[in-house]
Amino acid sequence: SFFICYDCNEVSPDPHISFRCLTCGLDYDLASFEFKTFYRYAVNPEVISGLQEQKRPLRMIANELMRQGYEVQLAARITGASKVKHKVDLIYSRLGQPKGAVFLFTDKGGSKIHDVMKIIVMKADTKIDNIKILCLGQLDSDSRRLAELYNISIIENVASMNLETEVIPRLVS
Repeated sequence: SFFICYDCNEVSPDPHISFRCLTCGLDYDLASFEFKTFYRYAVNPEVISGLQEQKRPLRMIANELMRQGYEVQLAARITGASKVKHKVDLIYSRLGQPKGAVFLFTDKGGSKIHDVMKIIVMKADTKIDNIKILCLGQLDSDSRRLAELYNISIIENVASMNLETEVIPRLVS
């Protein structure tokens, strides 16, 4: 490849490349500047849609509990007697007194033993007795046994249930 100068028609195999800063007007060549890589990130709308769909049961349950006169908090943080803040997917109360807590396990498969242990610690620290675990699928047997040992109710296969008639009545009972 050869390059032709538009001013003097000189032909050269190596062009002189220069740059002009649009802010200060300084001219410089390829050897006197530093290359930097800038990254651009974008949120995948399909992932957001999938996450919103997974949280849909909680939103529907929250709406129904509010309709029944409960105060509801989604993605709540509750401080226990130990002053530790515990994350709860849904908490419902009456007259400022917590009546129950709900945790949603959205991913199918795999052990949830560590998640159940966190719930047990939260239960002991906050003195909330009515705790339910909702699973879109099935809970593994070890996690199920541990939850049952601490009187934590489990509702499995929530994704295939009618929330109003099959799930919500079990939450407030």
